[in-house]
Amino acid sequence: MMSLFISGVREVDGNCERVEKDEDAQFFTLYSNKSGPSRPVEDFMSRDCAEKYLSLLEACQRARNQFYAAGYEPKADSMNPTECLLAQLIAAISKATGE
Repeated sequence: MMSLFISGVREVDGNCERVEKDEDAQFFTLYSNKSGPSRPVEDFMSRDCAEKYLSLLEACQRARNQFYAAGYEPKADSMNPTECLLAQLIAAISKATGE
């Protein structure tokens, strides 16, 4: 299961470093931690923008999980709109997380 989190980031001598306090951040990064070390997914100019993106992404993940729990399989070219929607959700999640 992929975990996602937001951290404030500051560039110091050409290197990006996470910061503890939002007021010390120059920008905010959404990170993914699927397995192994976390990796950056996307940068945002404000925490608010990062949180909105994260909320949408988590909503897509919840919807995907519900379709799987209901027994649907993703099929992009299916005549079944639910199977097609599931395939679209998976594609959107992959594009949004870079996976």
